[in-house]
Amino acid sequence: MKLAHIELGPVDAPALIFLHGFLGCAEDWRPVMSELANEFRCIAIDLPGYGSSRGSAPVRASDERPDGRATLNFTGSFHELLSQLHVSRCGLIGYSLGGRLALHFALRHPKLVEFLVLESASPGIDDSHDRIARREADEKWAAMLEREGLAEFLDAWYAQDLFASLRAKPDLLAQIKARRLSGDSHLLANNLRDFSPGFILSLWPRLAEWRAPLLFIAGELDKKYCDIGSRVARLCPRGSLRIVRDSGHAVHEENRADFLAALREFPMIGNSR
Repeated sequence: MKLAHIELGPVDAPALIFLHGFLGCAEDWRPVMSELANEFRCIAIDLPGYGSSRGSAPVRASDERPDGRATLNFTGSFHELLSQLHVSRCGLIGYSLGGRLALHFALRHPKLVEFLVLESASPGIDDSHDRIARREADEKWAAMLEREGLAEFLDAWYAQDLFASLRAKPDLLAQIKARRLSGDSHLLANNLRDFSPGFILSLWPRLAEWRAPLLFIAGELDKKYCDIGSRVARLCPRGSLRIVRDSGHAVHEENRADFLAALREFPMIGNSR
């Protein structure tokens, strides 16, 4: 599995790695990276099946593989990419799906990750019944994506309560949808299945193992992830929570200025130079 990436900033600067969310791509992070590239080597990864990594579509997980074969494949490929880029230590920033994968990678390779920033990302689902329900829900979404196509899927996806604050900013939402229309419906559907929290092993029981700094960023209008972030910050020995005003799930899109301020107020980023 070969992962594509984009890069900004000096090659000898401290490395910041960015992982995008479902439906996104590495380019989503370019505006944020541009603001940090004077101090950091900023690298954004196209997750398997996305952007220029479309040739690296994930392998579908199964009930017999509760940790998710796709997740294991990703962490291995990500480790290989960092080696190729000569990154021996980095800060890791992940949004939603990207945050979930960032946490998996960090716990598997803690010596490589100096700190974590999770934006609107869940460590997983503990309850077995909830896991099954989420798996079934994601399968319905995936089937709709394959059946209806990307344009109609996007309308339905962003009609969810999770994105209510985005719908209050119609120009921004239109821009985001336009960026998403170049995706491959079948690859995205498989990605939704394979990286579903219904398949991936929950990391809630392992958060106490993460002893490096962790910042959780959530939008004040996204109560679900404000609550998740509060719990994550309590369970991680060096965890902290930042709630960003006038934002929902996609904080870095809805309020980029305050998202960047939250990053710069995090000592691992603000005091790096």
